[in-house]
Amino acid sequence: MKRLLSVVAVGLVGGPLIDLALRALNVPVDSRNLSVEAGTATWLARTAWTGLAYAVPFYVCCALPAPWVRRRLNSTSAAVCFTGTTVAALAGGVLAFLVASVLLGHWPLPVALGWEALLVGVAMMALVTTVSVWRRRVAERALVAARARSKVLQAQINPHFFFNTLNTIAALIPEDPQAAQDTIARLADMSRYAFSSAERQRVPLADEIQFARAYLEIEHARFGDRLHFELPSAADVDGLDLPPLTVQPLVENAVRHGIARRPEGGTVSVRVSRSGARFSVVVENDAEEGVAAETFFQPSHALTNIRDRLRLVYRGAASIDVSIPRLHVVTVTIQALTSPT
Repeated sequence: MKRLLSVVAVGLVGGPLIDLALRALNVPVDSRNLSVEAGTATWLARTAWTGLAYAVPFYVCCALPAPWVRRRLNSTSAAVCFTGTTVAALAGGVLAFLVASVLLGHWPLPVALGWEALLVGVAMMALVTTVSVWRRRVAERALVAARARSKVLQAQINPHFFFNTLNTIAALIPEDPQAAQDTIARLADMSRYAFSSAERQRVPLADEIQFARAYLEIEHARFGDRLHFELPSAADVDGLDLPPLTVQPLVENAVRHGIARRPEGGTVSVRVSRSGARFSVVVENDAEEGVAAETFFQPSHALTNIRDRLRLVYRGAASIDVSIPRLHVVTVTIQALTSPT
């Protein structure tokens, strides 16, 4: 819709400019009675309508079908792709020219109108192509910058979970050496996942849940019966993706800032639900009295990091929010697209 509106604007402005160019080239246009001397407002309105009558059909019949054909032929040879795109563009140009002629009430076509149609069509196609190339390059640069920023943010998460887990192991060594040894093995598995996912924009949510499970099992060795957890089934997360190291920091936050501060401990639960083209991941935990949702998004907080990465990877189509649905309970909710672009 935005592109169509841009084409409409170009047509409204381009019509008068094309008419002036034709006059400068001494191309006769008097057969259409588009005389500037007849009245500036009348001339502007008529020429703007002429530009619009050409711009929109050329966009609909050429600028839209030709790229669609090119994308469909990308898997073929370069010659086939070029030929198919050219044929689609030429056929669309002829159709657009006929539609514009009908809209303007010119039939049969005068010679002057043919010259103008040629110039308008070439000008409109060149402008649309130039704008499309420029926007694509801007989008590509923004995507490269976003990926670089996402990697930096993800790199900040890696040492965070690693050193916190080492502290857990250190606490287990004097109390339960066997549990400490098992925890080191789990840490090795977690480290492999953390480092192997560093170059990926998104990973299966199932892998994120398994990563969170390994972390919770490590913490369970430390907290014992004070820590309980509930995780979604494989069917619940099948086919869903998230940026790597997204769920585990939320679970870690729930343990360290929720369960660990309660003498009686509590439960950390992760739930996944789907609604149309979107899905949500909810991490809920018991918390001490007086906790406030606005304290979670601090500059160095893991939730701020995750929010920034979600914004970069999903280009604003994902969100993360904290709520206090009831007393002594904190809920962190991620919402994202099931099939992000």
